[in-house]
Amino acid sequence: MMTYWLDLMRSALHETLEAGFTTIERWQAAESRMRELFELDETVFYYSFIQASCRSPF
Repeated sequence: MMTYWLDLMRSALHETLEAGFTTIERWQAAESRMRELFELDETVFYYSFIQASCRSPF
């Protein structure tokens, strides 16, 4: 399951870098920390779905 979230994060990496939402260093740090968490038996990953929508101003 944790691999799913890492792959999901990775799938948006190019776009988030281009948009300036993150840096490659921050992303690598987050990936590294997630991989560390994968190794811990007591890791619990909580998430909640947030639906977003937007309209183009054009």
